[in-house]
This record gives sequence, C-alpha cells and structure tokens, in this order.
Amino acid sequence: MAAGADGILLGTAFVVAHESRAHGRFTSLVTGADESDTVITDVYEVGWPGRRHRVLATAVTADPGQPEKFIGRTVVEGRPYLVPRFSAVVPTQATSGRIEEMALYCGQSCTAVTAEASAADVVAAYAGVLRSPQTTETQGRTETRVGQ
Repeated sequence: MAAGADGILLGTAFVVAHESRAHGRFTSLVTGADESDTVITDVYEVGWPGRRHRVLATAVTADPGQPEKFIGRTVVEGRPYLVPRFSAVVPTQATSGRIEEMALYCGQSCTAVTAEASAADVVAAYAGVLRSPQTTETQGRTETRVGQ
C-alpha cells in the first residue's frame, strides 16, 4: 500500500486461519512453505479452464502429463463428489485422497505465514499496512476510502 497499491489479497494468510475449512495437510504445507515453493500454472483447469493459478509446486505441476483420473473425494454442501487430477477444487476438511496432488493455492506471502492464527488476528496484522480512512462528503453521501 505504501508503494501505491490499491489493495491487497490475503488468501494465503486465511488458508491457515483457525476458522478455515482447509484440509489439515494443505494448511501444514502452506505454513512450511516459502515463496520459492510456489509456481504459476494452468494445470488445474478442471472447473476453471484457461486460468493460471499460483499454487504450491506438486508432482502434478512438475509432470502435467500424468493420466487424468480421480485422486480423491470431497463433500460440498452435503453432496459427495469425486475429485479428478487437474481439478481446481480446494482440498477442505471434507476432502480425502491425494491431497498433495490437488490445487494447493498459495501466494508468495507464504514465507510470512508460519503458524495458524484466528481470522481476526490475520486482519489485525495487515490492518497496519492500510493508511487511515479518509471521509468525504459527496452529493449528500458520506464515503470512506481506505488507503487514499
């Protein structure tokens, strides 16, 4: 923000939040990773075609020529689903199978994410990056802008 950014993404920090429903293996891999463990890839295209993602490097990102087959199971809103290799599905607590081959979304900030914390603590830790809000009156409306 100090360098002029308009916003920040905090997905990686929230993966390991106590309130997260991310699979335990996923969260432990994130807390043990640094930015050199991440890659940008388009191999996880089932369910999200044509989109590149930053994920933890896996056997799947290293060898995208592997056969397309089911590598796990998950439950979404009470309904069971098979998880194919190359799926964009996030491994949750309801997921079983080859977690290490699934899309383990992880940004370069993982270097700073070393332990679980509450979501409130994650927000508080990053709140200091934002400048004080500025309130302006525009056509009878009050607008609050953070980081302006």
